Amino acid sequence: MSDPEPRCPSCGALVSAEAEWCGQCYEPLPRVHEASPSPAASTPEVEERSPAPGSSLTERPAPGIVQVAGIERTDEGTVWTCPSCQRKNHIDVGTCPVCGTSFARLFQEPEIAPDVPASTALALSILLPGLGHWKLGRGGDALARIVLFVWSFGTVLVLSLARRDTGLGSLTALFLILVVATLGLWLESAIDAYRIAVDERPFVSARTLMWASAGFVVVSAIVATLVALPAARGR
Repeated sequence: MSDPEPRCPSCGALVSAEAEWCGQCYEPLPRVHEASPSPAASTPEVEERSPAPGSSLTERPAPGIVQVAGIERTDEGTVWTCPSCQRKNHIDVGTCPVCGTSFARLFQEPEIAPDVPASTALALSILLPGLGHWKLGRGGDALARIVLFVWSFGTVLVLSLARRDTGLGSLTALFLILVVATLGLWLESAIDAYRIAVDERPFVSARTLMWASAGFVVVSAIVATLVALPAARGR
């Protein structure tokens, strides 16, 4: 009689004999589908199959860890890490609530980053924050930096031209915030573009940039409102 079809012990779904985790519920599968050793096999022969120190074979992860990048078991259940903003979401969540990235992105083949000289990425980012990231294939980061820089620098330029005769007055605080943000973004974009080009981890991740941009917009809007209200009442 033929062997029964292998099934997941958790949800009962059919699984491959070589599978190490269930494609239906993402639970790790016990190693019961491997071929059993022959009766003549002895314990020393089994030990000889283990990888020798310094070999290229990697060790199996600890029990309870799903062997898929971005998916892991925790005390709260199985979670997946968003590849865009690094938020940990429960396995039942199909789309990241922070950045909208789909769970299916974990199973896509990684994109090969363009080979860009570090000096070129640095020069482009000095010319305009975000251009270096764009050249490096990071379109989302590049767009966020370009929009934020143009908005902050444009506001600084408008305030400078509009108040060149009368002075900034009550707009000084807002002006200083925008100047610091503009210079900080310019410097950070140049450094991170250089680090990415030399295969180093950037100082500011996509998630940090997103929250920093939102916080900057909120703070500048509050300052602008506090400044504009007294000026409007004094007319």
